[in-house]
Amino acid sequence: MGSSKVLDVFLFKFFVFTLSLGHFIQLPFGDFYSKIVPQFSTSVMFIGFILLLPNLKKVINHEVQPFVNFWFFSVLYTIFACSLLIILYYSGFAEKIDLQAWSLETPYRAAMRDMVFWGCCLMALLYSYYNLRYVVSFSELRGTIEFSIIVILFVGLLQYGMLNGNGVCTIIYTALSSIFQLVNLSNIQIMERGVCFWGTEPASASALCMFILPFSMGGEKYVLVFMHFYFYFYYLIQAVLLLLLLVYLLFYVPYCMYLRGL
Repeated sequence: MGSSKVLDVFLFKFFVFTLSLGHFIQLPFGDFYSKIVPQFSTSVMFIGFILLLPNLKKVINHEVQPFVNFWFFSVLYTIFACSLLIILYYSGFAEKIDLQAWSLETPYRAAMRDMVFWGCCLMALLYSYYNLRYVVSFSELRGTIEFSIIVILFVGLLQYGMLNGNGVCTIIYTALSSIFQLVNLSNIQIMERGVCFWGTEPASASALCMFILPFSMGGEKYVLVFMHFYFYFYYLIQAVLLLLLLVYLLFYVPYCMYLRGL
């Protein structure tokens, strides 16, 4: 195995391991970067995606092209919707808009975060597709996923022990918090948030549902079934958005113009 292949395998396994670990560690790139890229795994994916660029034509084939098209559709749809909102606003059709909020953040600026997020999702999809197809098999990730499960549940047990006054759990968790980005104990106690795992609130346990629960129930078979369902759901979203856009343009806008006597 060449050095390039070894690096690709290591980066992808590290990416999979940190998927459910939130911020993981504090990166020295400032607050702006942490707001744009809150997940540590995304930073790992950026490195892997840069190494992937020479093989990008090999990745975008008939299986991945629909997701690339969906990303372009989402961006164009968002830009069009923002433009339409501005036109309606200055035409007097959007009277109930909060002027103070509008002056602080325009539609384009508000939507930019989502478009960047969608771009990160597309890169993660391409990166995962390339590695799972050409670099490493899903079965080779079994040990990485199992280790990630252990780490997540271990932190959850430490938090549960702290909330019940266990001094050993408090000492271990405090030591780990000095290295990793774990929620502060005082925040858990004061805000009564309970077990947060690697997130900042109990809702962070939803990260368990992405891989851990399907993997624990039946291994890779259930994970692949879940991923297929998740991907086909994107096609449904695209069709619904396009239908709503057509209904809005063909019926609602002309109706509003008719009522105003234009």
